[in-house]
Amino acid sequence: MRLALILVALSGYGAGHAWGQPNTLSAKEKAEGWILLFDGKTLNGWEPKGDAQWKAVDGALVSEGPKAGYLATTDTFGDFVLTLEFRTGANTNSGIYLRAAKE
Repeated sequence: MRLALILVALSGYGAGHAWGQPNTLSAKEKAEGWILLFDGKTLNGWEPKGDAQWKAVDGALVSEGPKAGYLATTDTFGDFVLTLEFRTGANTNSGIYLRAAKE
């Protein structure tokens, strides 16, 4: 499985996409079986956990405010290759977590 979470920005940061349009796949990537985990506009496919208030802003997943939380995919994946962009603030305790147990 090939997954692409293209342009993820957390903790109030928005950014431009370095490879072209955010949250799109090229014809080659589609042919290779890549899928997008984020549509660039909504939280579809994501489930908020904790108290953070998540939203999609300018092609990025953003959490604003002091409350802690994270996003989990609503789908379960087997073996995969993941590519993404990730940016967070200096005082954020965050990261990308893989293979977490469902709650």
